[in-house]
This record gives sequence, structure tokens and C-alpha cells, in this order.
Amino acid sequence: MVSLEGKLIFKCVESDHVGLVEVVAGDFDFENTWTEPDRGMGTESGFEATVETTCPNCNREYEVYYTYTEYPQGAPNFEDFSIRDNNGEEIDVEILENSLTIF
Repeated sequence: MVSLEGKLIFKCVESDHVGLVEVVAGDFDFENTWTEPDRGMGTESGFEATVETTCPNCNREYEVYYTYTEYPQGAPNFEDFSIRDNNGEEIDVEILENSLTIF
């Protein structure tokens, strides 16, 4: 498994204040969710993690969903994330900093 470093900071969607929500790489606990045993250059694997976080100003809850693949095994291939509300629905937020990266 590769490593994740960096942090993600985004604005809370509540309109009556500016709340900054921060998630750091160490908050993620990745799980291998699928594996394709032989794709020519070896095994491809998919990993995902969800971190629950709360706005420090209004206590609105968020989920940060992060996924990545390794192909070949041990080599970062693809990564993506989304911000979700507490019902699991993807929402649009203003990203202020995203230095999350796999290596």
C-alpha cells in the first residue's frame, strides 16, 4: 500500500459564517476494496476511506471520501475525493487547500 500525505481544508456550506474544515492524511484508514489479479503489468488494487469531520464553528457534519488505485501493485495510479453530507450525498464546497497526495 502507498502512503498519503498532506491536508484538505474547505469552507463550511453554512451561509451565516465562514467555517474552515480541515482533514489531514493521518485521519484516513484505507481499506482494500477490490483487486484485479492480472492486468498485464501485475495486480491492480483499489483502496478507499471515509473520514467524518465537523465544522468547528457550527458543528455541521461532513464525510470526506477518498479513493485511489495502485497499478502495478505499490505504484499510485489514480486518486479522487469527494465531500459528502451526513446522509452520504455528495455536496459542492469551496476547497481552500488540497495538498493530499499519494506516493
